[in-house]
Amino acid sequence: MVPQIPNLQPVAPGARSSARLLPALGIFAAYFFLALLLTWPLAPRMLTHVPMGENDLWQNYWNLWWWKTALWERHQSPYHTDLLYYPGGAPLGCHTHSEANMLWTLPINLLLGIPAALNAAVLAGFIFAACGAYLLARLYAPGRGAAFLAGLVFAYFPQHVEQSLEHLNLASFQAMPFFLWALARLIRRGGPAGWLLAGSFGALNALFAWHNGLLIIPAAALLAIYESWKRPRPLLSIFLDLLKAAALALLLVLPYLWPVLREVWQGAAALKKEPLPKAIDPLFLFIPHPGQPLWGKAVSGFYIRFQSYPSVGSLAYLGAAALALASASPVRSRRSSAPGLGEPPASRRPVWPWLFLFLFSLLLSFGETLHLASVEISWLPMPFHWLKHIPIFGLVRIANRFLVPAALALAVLAAMGGGALASFLPRPWRGAFFALAAALLILDYLWIPYPLRTVPRPEWLPRLEEALAQVPAGRAVLDLPSGHLARASADMLLQTWHRRPITGGYLAATLRRVEETLQRFPVLRRIFQRYPPPEAYQGPALAEAVRALQVGVVVVHLDRAVEKINERRKRLQDEFPSDPYRHRLENPDKGIETAALDFFRGELRRSFGEPVYILKDQVEIFVVR
Repeated sequence: MVPQIPNLQPVAPGARSSARLLPALGIFAAYFFLALLLTWPLAPRMLTHVPMGENDLWQNYWNLWWWKTALWERHQSPYHTDLLYYPGGAPLGCHTHSEANMLWTLPINLLLGIPAALNAAVLAGFIFAACGAYLLARLYAPGRGAAFLAGLVFAYFPQHVEQSLEHLNLASFQAMPFFLWALARLIRRGGPAGWLLAGSFGALNALFAWHNGLLIIPAAALLAIYESWKRPRPLLSIFLDLLKAAALALLLVLPYLWPVLREVWQGAAALKKEPLPKAIDPLFLFIPHPGQPLWGKAVSGFYIRFQSYPSVGSLAYLGAAALALASASPVRSRRSSAPGLGEPPASRRPVWPWLFLFLFSLLLSFGETLHLASVEISWLPMPFHWLKHIPIFGLVRIANRFLVPAALALAVLAAMGGGALASFLPRPWRGAFFALAAALLILDYLWIPYPLRTVPRPEWLPRLEEALAQVPAGRAVLDLPSGHLARASADMLLQTWHRRPITGGYLAATLRRVEETLQRFPVLRRIFQRYPPPEAYQGPALAEAVRALQVGVVVVHLDRAVEKINERRKRLQDEFPSDPYRHRLENPDKGIETAALDFFRGELRRSFGEPVYILKDQVEIFVVR
């Protein structure tokens, strides 16, 4: 009997593409919906609110305003401004811009405003971080369900949510997993598409944040070594393709890197700054984050008591569900079940490279000296101590940022572990297992409501604009108190309303010229610094400095008196005892003592007459005549 041969019809290329496209669209839609849900109520308030940050939030807000102003209105480069550190302006090559965010959100910025652009960038960071981690995990974990878990871990581990409140650039690490995916694809397959994708995503990662470009290098090197060791292609071909990708990445970033190099070469700003003691305390890797709506309040007191520094980026919780899944990554899948999960044939679940990356990145995040519950363990050497001596890598001066590559490695390990555990279940139950695992991850990381605040617009702003109309266009605004670091962030926000130059500013790099100005007029240290040195009480009077800096209007912020800031801070602590992010909104280090404020008010009256506007306990506005 002649066996019957089944009638096999060839699959059309269009049908094959549709079969791949539909699941991808479904995954994107799921991550998009989750981003809206897990950042609620950000979406319905995109036009009126911003994340609940301070300091760097307003610096990024100003960046969006300045790029729109420079490119759309002035038709000039955004790498120099005459609106900060007036007169003379400021080079912005070494400033933190997040160029990729500035450019892609520019249409939103023009049509809907700065808050909408900022919030769109935040949402995109969550959506595409999840999509990238999913795509990367598909290379190493069996099935879409397992890879979906990786997207949840990398997008919503608590430090990412916390960074999104203030540091737009550092929270925009969504290109990292895409770059590693493209790198592995390049080594395995080669071809023009490989080096084009790897070079493009590598450049994009750096243009979201230069630090992100540095943080991913160890992971990229480790992955390249592992994939090349498997030798899917000749090593020489791999090396040439890697060179092409690197050349393309350099070519794409060069227009944005050149202002940095030129500024450093000319000595206008210091690119490398002193390391800050902001490391991860290993104890906090296992303490649930305080934003969790069900049990966050129960642990918030622990954070307030033992956290060594209150700034954004200190949150380190990795997640019990993610660690549990990752711990199963070495488990061998049941051979009879693994094919049903769609395990990639080119992958044998390489646990050790991702485990090494996870542990090594964690060690780097612990800083130069290990602290456990704020207790220093000085006898144990940490690898971050030697990192600062390596060229280029020394620019990563804050250790807690290495938690990002650690979280990416954890995401891949969690996908591997989830896939391995699912292989022991009957096929009809696997979908339920992945759904349960996803629900546990979401519950563990849940941070609802997402912290939001309105953009401050002072009620006296029209009076300030009336005062500015009385002085020539080339005159600046002096806010008192102000600053040349984070103390000036509120003044930069105010500048987005009045659009006049200001005498201070908050840039990522320290301008050498600023110190020269402070030495020339020591009295400015009493305005720009919370704890001025003794010489600030000597030298030229304020009126002389005001005229030399071509100031037209002086705004005395009565509500920035240290005593009043402390009163407002105490009220916030009483009203929201378990919300450290609200407490940060009132920082006495950004104020000035009432006695010093009264001294300057008297000197301004003697030099320029009575203020043109007074709002009790809030502001006095003087016109320099």
